[in-house]
Amino acid sequence: AVLAGRPADGAEDPGATVCSCFGIGAKTVAAAIAQQGLADVAAIGRALGAGTNCGSCKPELAAILAAAGRRRPPLAEEIAAE
Repeated sequence: AVLAGRPADGAEDPGATVCSCFGIGAKTVAAAIAQQGLADVAAIGRALGAGTNCGSCKPELAAILAAAGRRRPPLAEEIAAE
């Protein structure tokens, strides 16, 4: 599993870590956006907890939303307000 880059326990690969505070990966975030119809960073926070502690992952969360076609990347003042 280590050589193949897959989780040893057979769990689904969460992707590269986006939220270090809670250990949430990019694939987990993208799946939640698709499955739950999440439309903003605050919704991701409510669903997964990502972005609700230190907040340093909010720009990356916004980028994942934009890549999913859900929303434009937020303005800096929108990030500060969340």
